[in-house]
Amino acid sequence: MGAGTLRPGDKLPAERELALQFGVSRTAVREALRSLEIAGIVGLQKGAKGGAFILKGDLDQITRSIRDLFYLGRITLDSLTETRALIMQTAVGLVSQRLTPEILSALRENVDRLSKLPRASTPQERVEISGEFYDLIGKATQNDVLQAIIASLSEIVLQKVAERQMTAMPNLLEHRCKLVEFLAKHDVAAAQEEMGRHLQALHKHLVREEKLSGKK
Repeated sequence: MGAGTLRPGDKLPAERELALQFGVSRTAVREALRSLEIAGIVGLQKGAKGGAFILKGDLDQITRSIRDLFYLGRITLDSLTETRALIMQTAVGLVSQRLTPEILSALRENVDRLSKLPRASTPQERVEISGEFYDLIGKATQNDVLQAIIASLSEIVLQKVAERQMTAMPNLLEHRCKLVEFLAKHDVAAAQEEMGRHLQALHKHLVREEKLSGKK
């Protein structure tokens, strides 16, 4: 799976192998696979020749499916964040090895735009820049499946931020600057650690903003 050659019909490694590869529990892997099955990204088959297989999915359908289940309460914010963390840490590991000068330049330009946003910027302005950032990360993986998953999960989170008019996340600019430079240095471990730390902080920020929104 690390070669970035996954295509529709390919079989993913077993749960145990995925858990060891990503350093998480088999329960976390199982939940992530279930979320991807619901989204139509993978198909789970039972039996001796069963397992998780990549499906030929449509990006818009993936996004709609996960978004609908999320807003219906079938997918929790915890599950969404956990799945996104697994995906993004895998993605930045690939990007650290495959980053092209063109994408690196575009990422730095995106971070520069974020740094120039005024304090009074709207959530929609921040969301637009963040959406572009994650699109670039997805493109830099050079893996169509990962690119589709990243775009779908990111869109759902960013849409939530825009709809609820959430405040800017503290240290967002610092995180983006660090991540881009780790990627530029091809430092896989540091990039993955930075992404994981950021997404955990983002999760706490979203939960806090949700509580504040509920009190209004």
